[in-house]
Amino acid sequence: MGKGRILLLILIALVAALVLAGRQSLPISSEVRRAKNHGGADPDALRFYRSTRAASRGAITANPEELPPLSDRPFNAADWKQNSIFPLSSSPTPTGDEIAMLATVVAELGAPTPTATPEATKTNSHPMLETLRELEREPRPPDNSNLLGGVVRHLTPAVSNQASGIAPAISESGATPTPEALAAVGGQARGYHMLYLMHPNARATVEKQLETLLRSGVRDLYLGVLTDGTFGKDIPYLISAVQRLAAGQRSLTLALYLTNGPGMRTYSSSPTEGGFNSIDPIRFRDLIQHDDAVRSRFRAMVAEVKPALEASRRSNSQNRNLVFPMLEDNLDHDAYAAMRALIEDEVGTLAQVARNPCLGCVDGNDSAADGDPIEEHAPEEIASLNPRDGFSLDGIGYSFSTEFDSQQPDPDTIRNLIDLSLSRRLSYFALWRAERQGRDPTGPPLPPDQRIYEVPTAAQAEEEVALLRYGLK
Repeated sequence: MGKGRILLLILIALVAALVLAGRQSLPISSEVRRAKNHGGADPDALRFYRSTRAASRGAITANPEELPPLSDRPFNAADWKQNSIFPLSSSPTPTGDEIAMLATVVAELGAPTPTATPEATKTNSHPMLETLRELEREPRPPDNSNLLGGVVRHLTPAVSNQASGIAPAISESGATPTPEALAAVGGQARGYHMLYLMHPNARATVEKQLETLLRSGVRDLYLGVLTDGTFGKDIPYLISAVQRLAAGQRSLTLALYLTNGPGMRTYSSSPTEGGFNSIDPIRFRDLIQHDDAVRSRFRAMVAEVKPALEASRRSNSQNRNLVFPMLEDNLDHDAYAAMRALIEDEVGTLAQVARNPCLGCVDGNDSAADGDPIEEHAPEEIASLNPRDGFSLDGIGYSFSTEFDSQQPDPDTIRNLIDLSLSRRLSYFALWRAERQGRDPTGPPLPPDQRIYEVPTAAQAEEEVALLRYGLK
């Protein structure tokens, strides 16, 4: 066995040790962070954080079959050529440093990601260890990366439905805010996962975030919106946001999520009305393939967002429109294929269908995407993503430098994760923060009409501008 091979095996062993050690550490919470600095983490604090995170996923357990890894999903080279801004050959194999640093940060920030069965919590089933084993079997280029990355996953809980009925408004003055003179930067689309964009109570929050994007100087912007009615439906306002972001020399990646996976999973415990939330997730898979009423209703939901896709394309022919059948989906391959076909029938070449899988959230769901782009909210999956794919902090969030008691990752951790997304040449990286969606990161969700949507302060906006610009040139 060569010297290099021995060193590599030692590295993998050290990483595995870090992962296992990390199962007892959780420095996201300042209370836990302080405990670690004074001799060890408080077990009660650890249990509270882990139980909160597990509950937020709304996982449905029913002895799922073994799911195929993301690396085994089919890939369509023709789709890549048509929709990716990067050449096929530019997708990097993860380097040793990337693997080690991702595992280290994941281990430092918490326990294994909750999955569908208790078996997944065993030492030899830890998702990061499985990722490491898979990557160890792949050839890789010489280690030349000094990038860090990785934070724990916890998914967005369910939310409620309320149509807005509010006419579109651009700003208090009726004019688009004038950005400050920052040098234009690009290289990866950046922006916000604003699932709540169409809810009238979130209007001040959304306007401030749009202003921040315009001030950032980022040439390639991203906007993600949930359109099933969970946060109301105000397509004219969505169009106004799209037009402003795509004006001038900017391009826009517009991501629309047609249905709400978490809303369906948690309906029995937190009932919400919107889209197909009231339908059992597993039953929905059959209905979307065979029930004419459900299929017609979904087709109508696609048609509703078509004007926004058209506005994006008119604003800039280089804009990229992505349509996701479901946010953090509960689908198997056949259900995804059925929804994909209905979307393509309605929008044609206006948009690319993409998938946002949620492995382990429902019995039998998978991540097969037929070569379509993938969006992940799970940092341990980022090493499997390619340049056509994207990443969002949805369910992870971020804190500000002054929030010492926040359970969401601090700016340094987010920058580390951005570094890793850049090393993978991902198409976009999206910010999301629980408070902006009216969520208490540690508590159950309120109905959208009862929420207080955090409006960014000037200081917060400045920190977000720095995150949006980080690593771009």
